Amino acid sequence: MEFRLNKLGYRVFGKTKNEHDTLDSLMYEYPDLVMMDIILEGETDGIQLAKKILKKKDIPVVYVTGHTDDLTLERVRETSPSGFIIKPFSDDDLRVTIELAYNKK
Repeated sequence: MEFRLNKLGYRVFGKTKNEHDTLDSLMYEYPDLVMMDIILEGETDGIQLAKKILKKKDIPVVYVTGHTDDLTLERVRETSPSGFIIKPFSDDDLRVTIELAYNKK
């Protein structure tokens, strides 16, 4: 993902795999966008983590996942995401989703 984002001209400031690392990194950085996988290490999933992030900061969240079941989509809707990319995806899918997410700011 980082390689693809860099190839498209975006700068990746960091990548994390769990709630603690993500929230810790957001104490020091204010990214333009958060790309959030729904499956994370630990007990907290990406949807729960996005809710925590959105309570603290106004940062667009784009979900990247292979999960499209009704329950997941219902939970995702509660966070009003700026985008949703279904794996596998193309560079064009990624670029268009990010550009649209920036326009929502």
